[in-house]
Amino acid sequence: MSSDQRIDRLLEKAQRLRQSNETWEAASRLGRTWITPRNTPAYRPYLILVTHTAGAILRIQVMEKSPTSDHMFEELLNAMLHPMLGSGRPCRPKVMNLDAPEYVSALTPRLADLEVSCQHRLSLPSVKNALASLERSMNRENRFPGC
Repeated sequence: MSSDQRIDRLLEKAQRLRQSNETWEAASRLGRTWITPRNTPAYRPYLILVTHTAGAILRIQVMEKSPTSDHMFEELLNAMLHPMLGSGRPCRPKVMNLDAPEYVSALTPRLADLEVSCQHRLSLPSVKNALASLERSMNRENRFPGC
């Protein structure tokens, strides 16, 4: 199945979800840790984080390369359909805050199809807190923290 077909299928399912009055935050960041697989060079991963402004982490995706807007959209849909255990039921948020202008411009029309308002914010406090917590956890197990 192609990426476009997978996204279309997720979009179809997300359109059927109830819409909550929640505001979510989402961002992509270069992790400040190293992944050290056997027999291949170490690398710093990219993380896609989707959080609820109340602090719950809804979705985390770790990637080797910088995510495209398609990757981000797919993870937003996955967060709506399959939030992490303990972070709530599947739903569509009312508002999605993003801090990367390129994601905002690419995703605003796609999120509008779900009746989700997409807004640019310079600061995403719940993403920042979640990232700090994840990095502390990852670096406890990793002897080579990133810069």
